[in-house]
Amino acid sequence: MKNHALDEILADALGQIAAFGNFSAARQRLFFGLNGDKCTGRLQFYCQKVLENKRLLIYQAVDRVLDTVEEKISDALNENLSEKDILYMLSGQSITKLKNECSV
Repeated sequence: MKNHALDEILADALGQIAAFGNFSAARQRLFFGLNGDKCTGRLQFYCQKVLENKRLLIYQAVDRVLDTVEEKISDALNENLSEKDILYMLSGQSITKLKNECSV
């Protein structure tokens, strides 16, 4: 998967900012169909080529990282960073690196 999940989060984040003025981790979970360890939506589609026993790891990593992404985007918006700057800030990241920054 490398950064495909992060790419989707970033694309959706910019869409959420345009539509709602912010990014919501809870809203993104709905978009992905992600509910705890279960996924019944779009994220599941992106993981079709991933071995089934590895998908849970991706779902868990994405679930954990969404709150970190929400916090980073909220801070960036409070600093009046542009969408372009937010994209640059997060595009150099990885799910693993962001997941490791999670406070839980």
